[in-house]
Amino acid sequence: MKQRRIGLGVVATLVALLVALPTLIVIPMSFTGQQSFSFPPESWSVRWYSSFGESAAWRSSLIFSLEVACCVAVLATVLGVMIAFGLRRLPARAATVGQSVVLIPVYEIFLRWHLSGSLLGFTLAQSTVVLPFVVLSVGVGLSRINSRLMQAAATLGARPVAVFFRVTLPLMLPAVLTGALLAFVGSLDEPVIALFMSTPTQTTLPVQMYNSMLQVTDPTVAAASTILLALVTFGGVVGLVLLPYLRRSHNSART
Repeated sequence: MKQRRIGLGVVATLVALLVALPTLIVIPMSFTGQQSFSFPPESWSVRWYSSFGESAAWRSSLIFSLEVACCVAVLATVLGVMIAFGLRRLPARAATVGQSVVLIPVYEIFLRWHLSGSLLGFTLAQSTVVLPFVVLSVGVGLSRINSRLMQAAATLGARPVAVFFRVTLPLMLPAVLTGALLAFVGSLDEPVIALFMSTPTQTTLPVQMYNSMLQVTDPTVAAASTILLALVTFGGVVGLVLLPYLRRSHNSART
């Protein structure tokens, strides 16, 4: 057993290094003082971050990405809570079928509605991608809540709406916040759907990075990648901070 744990630790370390290797190369390249990509950099500069800030295309794509991510987090969280709460009240087989439907996103309808390039279109399209994260997170939180607490509130005369907002929602709030964070990070870093939804005048940062690599090969894209990585990392750190509160809430709900 001990040898297996050591072997698993070695494999996990190698995988982590393999995943982190591109990041360890991109970040130094974003601080190069040269006109093109080079590793290791022969000189150091923040000129490409200045280039990012001075470019209207880069700035607008970053701002639009943040707007879409915020809207997606709100919409996906609200829908995810409603779906997870509804699935819990269904019979086991019906809940399984319903969850399977939720986990299969459908995108064609957004193209038929001609929503490409709009904040609403991006929000709806990317919400289909991150919605399963919220449903699963909230579903786990609900499964660990002591149902007798809600029954006790109802027995004392609380209406279903009051039971939900005063008992159920506070108990599963950490799971809701975790799902919202996953939705935000997933939307911020989503390139595939954004590529099909983008227009020449309205696009997200990952798509702008892709387009930049096709047109220009200056290290501004490395600076943009580092900025995006910093935002996603920040979201992960916030998630690690929320995790202890999630566990405490689940433990207290069981008693």
